Amino acid sequence: MIREVRTGQVSAGRHGGSGAAPVEEGYIEAPFLQLVMVHLWEEEMRAGSSILRRETLDRLKGASEIVRTHLDDVMSRLEATSQAVCASFFDRLVTPTGSKVACSAADLASWAGDLAPWVPEVLNSLSNARNRILRTGCGARKS
Repeated sequence: MIREVRTGQVSAGRHGGSGAAPVEEGYIEAPFLQLVMVHLWEEEMRAGSSILRRETLDRLKGASEIVRTHLDDVMSRLEATSQAVCASFFDRLVTPTGSKVACSAADLASWAGDLAPWVPEVLNSLSNARNRILRTGCGARKS
């Protein structure tokens, strides 16, 4: 399974990796590894198992499939207003070549227009340990 989350082996979209610069072969995409392990553990727990099993990973179609479908899974659990908030700025968070772009909460709120009041709640939801879609900076989260 570790081989499946090496840099360049797994992708959340059309372009390989996390948007970081290419590195030596053998490095692990830690966020992807964590995402896969959490998903695998939750699946095992639902089945009443306390053991991580290769057959469960295979049934889930491997690490690449877990990572690839994660955004869709999270978005499908959001209510319509939260989905609309995401639609107002998601395209500004990644360049066409897959590089990440850091934006302030204020910028995201300005792009959200009339939906701006919902931005803090959506940021909190998308950055929580379960969803891990966004990583917020020090001042972006509400306390």
